[in-house]
Amino acid sequence: MKRSVNKEDIFETRKRLGKSAGTKGKDKGDDEGAGSAGGDDRGIRNFALATTIPFAFLAGPFVGYGIGYLLDSLFRTSFLYIVFLVLGMLASFKMTFDLVKKLSGG
Repeated sequence: MKRSVNKEDIFETRKRLGKSAGTKGKDKGDDEGAGSAGGDDRGIRNFALATTIPFAFLAGPFVGYGIGYLLDSLFRTSFLYIVFLVLGMLASFKMTFDLVKKLSGG
């Protein structure tokens, strides 16, 4: 039978263990932006969003080219890969813009 753990339990346990190890003065203020159990998780969230940007920027063109290539070979054409490559680039620009907007707090 598993017991669910919430942030308050983790923070209290961490605080208690810190006091027993002789680390006085360790509380929420010492972990600003680090995403600790007691503090807010904005630092980790922003880091995760920032590391997503390069993948979002590169995924669109690769997926677009792949879809275009498959459709070109299916329909025996030679231009669909360019169309879907451009669509993938536009989609990745929009996705990157949205991620940057979310990262900046907007």
